[in-house]
Amino acid sequence: MTFHIPRSHGFSMATSAIPVILLVLVCGTGPIALADSDSSGVRGPIVVTVDIRPGLCPNHLRLESNLTIPIAILGSMDFDAASIDPATIRLTRQGVEEQVEPESWVREDVGTPLVGGLCACHKLRGDGVDDLELSFAIDEVATTLGLDRNIGEAVPLTLYGNLLTGEIIAGVDCAVMISGLWDSEELGDEIGMLACPEEGADLEQFEFAYYTNVSDRVTFAIYDLQGRVVAKLADMDMAPGIYHAIWDGTGIGRQKVPAGTYFARVSNSWASETRKIAVLQ
Repeated sequence: MTFHIPRSHGFSMATSAIPVILLVLVCGTGPIALADSDSSGVRGPIVVTVDIRPGLCPNHLRLESNLTIPIAILGSMDFDAASIDPATIRLTRQGVEEQVEPESWVREDVGTPLVGGLCACHKLRGDGVDDLELSFAIDEVATTLGLDRNIGEAVPLTLYGNLLTGEIIAGVDCAVMISGLWDSEELGDEIGMLACPEEGADLEQFEFAYYTNVSDRVTFAIYDLQGRVVAKLADMDMAPGIYHAIWDGTGIGRQKVPAGTYFARVSNSWASETRKIAVLQ
């Protein structure tokens, strides 16, 4: 295992050049050399597999933390993570020109590539192949990338940089933004909520972030004190990942529900989690 501290280094790719839409379509499929992006012969980046907080599912980022967040570029039988120049790696997001430098990096086996859609995740750790894990200061990431505007949302974050040969690489993974304004970030094994409005919050709409760690039918609904379903926000088969729901405070017939206490409940055939919310007028 080798450990390095970043050094100053130039870039051969601007943030605005990242074809994020293309990356999203192939996210999680492993390294892919994209075709020429235009008739001038300029090639797109080599797509690499990125894993935010390897071994954790879902990935979450508590914005007030003064700690670092690990983000790995995963190696595989077809891609040698030792071919990456760590000093060129930067973190950014779509629509933002700024980028964040890692505080440090380490080469070791920390994760296993996942074949899945954007925001898919798993809890698998090493697979016997070395990866490049970089550490970013959470407060710098939150401020520089404007993540405080995305509380409760799963935000795609992009790592990009160069191989030692100079070729451009880029990859995307998601993290749910959590703030002290939201409930506990403790995660269960099968299903649960990452973000739920505080009890008594005076909101016109309620935003929820929830997750499932197994492929199953997931139901997300709002109940009254008598256990009756007031609104059903989701009821479908879902792959492992992070999802979102918004309740505008209306029930059957799209009428506003009376002020009072209600319960948000997410469940599958394995487990469930319920949070209490309050509708104020």
